[in-house]
Amino acid sequence: FGSSRGIPPSPSYALIPLIGSRLHSMTGQQQQPDINKPWMGNEDHEVGIVNSPKDVQSGTCATQDKYVCMTVLETAPGAPKQGPRDYLNLVPWVSKLFFAHTYYAYIYVFYMFLLAFYKAYALQYPDWIRWFEMVLIMVLPIMQHLRFFFGYWGCELGMFVDLQSFIFLCAGVMLVLMYFLFKQAYIIPMDSNILFVAVVLVAAEGVCGAINALQAVKLHTAKWGQIIVTTANIMFFLGTVAVFIGAVMMPREASVVEEVVWESRS
Repeated sequence: FGSSRGIPPSPSYALIPLIGSRLHSMTGQQQQPDINKPWMGNEDHEVGIVNSPKDVQSGTCATQDKYVCMTVLETAPGAPKQGPRDYLNLVPWVSKLFFAHTYYAYIYVFYMFLLAFYKAYALQYPDWIRWFEMVLIMVLPIMQHLRFFFGYWGCELGMFVDLQSFIFLCAGVMLVLMYFLFKQAYIIPMDSNILFVAVVLVAAEGVCGAINALQAVKLHTAKWGQIIVTTANIMFFLGTVAVFIGAVMMPREASVVEEVVWESRS
């Protein structure tokens, strides 16, 4: 009525929202979260500790249930990833080493294929050895890709399964490379040069993984089974490194190819 007579409306109408908000705060009621977005306001989710509301209910990777992801494969693609609390990559330069070694691995695997075809054409040896060595060369890139994947995420986040898989794969790749370095049918100087560097790089990366694995086990308060697996895995890797060092230090005799000619006895 006041506006029709040229009188401004009563200021009491402007106080209604303010009074309502005061009463709402005095009653102690809090704003309810949106049921469609139950993760809103969850500080743990915002910093990347909890991946989703479903994870909170199931206990997967949720700090509320004192559970830490065992492997990066437990997390959804693109979701925040969280390993043991207070974990820190003690050898951050290993990521750059992974990057450089990735390209070097492509190069020496290509040369291994090339040399294998050349040896099969120019030299003679049993067919089963030729196929056995060819299969090993084909398996090597698969092992390297898995090793780089678990090595990167394991060293970055400190997850148990990733680090243990990485250390085990380091030992496996070293054994394959050492076969071609010391025990393959025909070894030429190019084999020795490129494979020696490859084994040294894998050994250096494996040592970095072992250091981070020991730290992760200590921070995670691992169970006895995990401690036993970690100890056995690291001992297996260190044993492989010791075999490599011993084979390098051992004096190698010159290979002699003997040609046996069967003659009829008189």
